[in-house]
Amino acid sequence: EAVPLQQFGGGDPIYRDISEKETLSKWRNGINRLLPQPVKNALLPPRGRKGWLRFLFVHVPILHWLWTYRPKQLIGDIIAGITIGVTHIPQGIGFALLANLPPVYGLYSSFIPVILYSIFGTSRHIS
Repeated sequence: EAVPLQQFGGGDPIYRDISEKETLSKWRNGINRLLPQPVKNALLPPRGRKGWLRFLFVHVPILHWLWTYRPKQLIGDIIAGITIGVTHIPQGIGFALLANLPPVYGLYSSFIPVILYSIFGTSRHIS
């Protein structure tokens, strides 16, 4: 990013380049003044192996509840998956056709969000 320093008698302005380090430092100072301490701590990168594992367990909920999953729950999840397939796939294909898009875009729009939510969603019962 270039910032004009000054302009001499109708000529072109003289520019000074702002380094990335200077820009980052201004951004950090602004953040430090605005955010409360718990939010600042959450924005810090994890340190060490335990820190990274905690980060993954907090931000990828499937890792947390997958350890407590029981085979007894599998039949209910299969029924839920069939229900999702029966409703979302035709609906996605229909909306793609309404938008004059190839039907495969409707399949993407019905399949990908369900997969993403099952990984990053916060409720095992909804996914």
